[in-house]
Amino acid sequence: MTLSIPSAAFAGWILLDEKLTFQELIGITVTLTGIIISILSGDKSEQNKENGTPKGHKIKLNLSPKGIFFAIIASIAQGVGLVFGKVGMIHYHESIPEELTKLNAFIPISSSYIRIAVGLCGFLLIALFTHKFPIIKKAFKEKKGAIPAMITGTVGPFMGATCALFAMRYAKAGIAATLLELTPIIIILPAYWIFKQKIRAIEIIGAIISVFGVSLFFIKF
Repeated sequence: MTLSIPSAAFAGWILLDEKLTFQELIGITVTLTGIIISILSGDKSEQNKENGTPKGHKIKLNLSPKGIFFAIIASIAQGVGLVFGKVGMIHYHESIPEELTKLNAFIPISSSYIRIAVGLCGFLLIALFTHKFPIIKKAFKEKKGAIPAMITGTVGPFMGATCALFAMRYAKAGIAATLLELTPIIIILPAYWIFKQKIRAIEIIGAIISVFGVSLFFIKF
């Protein structure tokens, strides 16, 4: 999914004429390098006996061509989609009357609602054409997973997507996309606390590199 970073940067340049400085490009490259190092540091061969989660990581290059294709499409769509969201917010801002300028603060939230609504329609269309409605109906009856699903839906698609749009509004697309892809670094400690996954030295190195890359966005030399 790290391909969303160059996709967002390129789309921001094409659609919004956002030009990244040399230092910002170095920051994106360094941060991306740290993320890749952390992603490729795991050993999934050893499983936790209690919950089935991986204890460590091991690189396995047994990749499905179809999986690679859809992952690339998803990454590009995510990056370009963020930029289109920013374009939409700009037009939204321009259409607000001067006497209602206080509404500007809520533009990312409104945009997030629109994204979620359109995404829901897309999922329903896919379910319709692939005849998956019985599975969806069965999922609603699954009480055990209902609460975790509700929490995930609130934290991810709502809070996460809304904060992403706030980031896109106030920062260049390439920089915002880079910060949004720090998930592999951020989950290192929660994975250790919750799933008891061992933190490897290479993951720490990747995290340090990413933090240094992010610092280049804010420290001017």
